[in-house]
Amino acid sequence: MVVAGPDLLDEVSRLKQAEGGDILTWGTGRLTDALAAAGLLDEYRVCTSPVIKGGGEPLFRPASAGTVELLDTKVFATGAVVHAYGLTSAS
Repeated sequence: MVVAGPDLLDEVSRLKQAEGGDILTWGTGRLTDALAAAGLLDEYRVCTSPVIKGGGEPLFRPASAGTVELLDTKVFATGAVVHAYGLTSAS
């Protein structure tokens, strides 16, 4: 599903109220910043892989600043690790 920019927050709010599964957005950037600021983002899932590139983009943008708490960690046989973080009330 593609949601137009002006309708984003209303549409995500409507989807969260509907029955069904989780809503997943892949990546980082202004979308996750907007959802978090509107109180529509429930958690961040951060996956790290056992590969070192020596460079790359920052994981979070300055607008993403906030406080999170660790909810879960899953370690895979490949060495990849997924951390789930929930936003705290201090965000």
